[in-house]
Amino acid sequence: MVEKKEYANICRISYLVGEIMEKVKVLDLEPGMKVHKNIFDKYGKLLLAEGTILKQQFIRKLELYGVIEIAIDKNSSVSSDIIDMQTSESDVIYQEAFNAIKDVLYKVKNAHAIDIKIVAEVVEAIVDKVLQDSQTFLRLSSIREMDNYTYLHSIDVCIYSIIMGKNLELDNKNLFRLGLGAMLHDIGKGKIPTEILLKPGPLTEEEFNIMKSHTTYGYEIIKNSSNFDMVTANIALQHHEHWDGNGYPLHLKENDINVFARIVTICDIYDALTANRVYRGRILPHEAAEYIINSNGVIADPSLTKNFVQNVAMYPIGATVLLSTGEIGRVSEIHNAMPLRPVIDIFAHRDSEKRILEHKLNLMDELTIFIVDVIN
Repeated sequence: MVEKKEYANICRISYLVGEIMEKVKVLDLEPGMKVHKNIFDKYGKLLLAEGTILKQQFIRKLELYGVIEIAIDKNSSVSSDIIDMQTSESDVIYQEAFNAIKDVLYKVKNAHAIDIKIVAEVVEAIVDKVLQDSQTFLRLSSIREMDNYTYLHSIDVCIYSIIMGKNLELDNKNLFRLGLGAMLHDIGKGKIPTEILLKPGPLTEEEFNIMKSHTTYGYEIIKNSSNFDMVTANIALQHHEHWDGNGYPLHLKENDINVFARIVTICDIYDALTANRVYRGRILPHEAAEYIINSNGVIADPSLTKNFVQNVAMYPIGATVLLSTGEIGRVSEIHNAMPLRPVIDIFAHRDSEKRILEHKLNLMDELTIFIVDVIN
């Protein structure tokens, strides 16, 4: 039996919780609101962590996963103006890139004439931002909708390639050529039937041969466009060539493969592995990095692989991650020599009932603790 004093305390706690927490329908959420409690999908996957400040793309993510309502902190929010200032420039460029590549692929699919001028302008903007700060676009949490995979994949491969090119000390002209080729590397997929592109199971030999033709289609499309650049066209043609000569379509080997195409090959593999696909789920960034390292001398150029792993942050600053301990935190520092073992600012636990003190955790010092998921 609950005593009168204990009952009063329970009522007081319930009252306080009611004061600080409010259930809000996802359709009514606004950027700047603070997530009160961990949000999971129907399979138990953590979608957003307690304490996350909502951005428009996070709200969209909840809509995509069919979440109806969530608990937000009633008296704790960040001005949407501040959210806009923090993310607007990079978000706008990313959105412009999405619109540009989607428009180009639509025109290819419908046999319309294409003008890659808009794509070129976006790539120039990405180059400028990456030269200022390589983390700029890595901080963006893109929602990898499977229907939009081709568009988002093209943008991310472009960003990774430019970051690699920056660290290889390419000049601005060559960074632009590399970035444009990376953005358009899959342009030939506009000619591939949707039922093959989005097939949820393994492709037949005939279907795979059709899929492989996107490389030659891409080459011809770029070559026949106004103001085309042969390097850009060769990236589209050669990004599935392998270091050992067993790639396609020309079975080129080692240095016979255009060096920019070799860069895009690595970025293409990494981004494909870390995205959800219709036929399989994504794998974690460090697992994708290990796959690429193991492909040294087979698929990928060994020297370029080393550059990628050292310079493209697998867990960029600002990424929210779940650890093997159940703790949740944001990446706050990256070790250049070991980017897969960052410093994490711990702020919550997967089990919302467990309250923990906020603290820093350096994964270089805690070798038995691992990142097991990227939340946003």
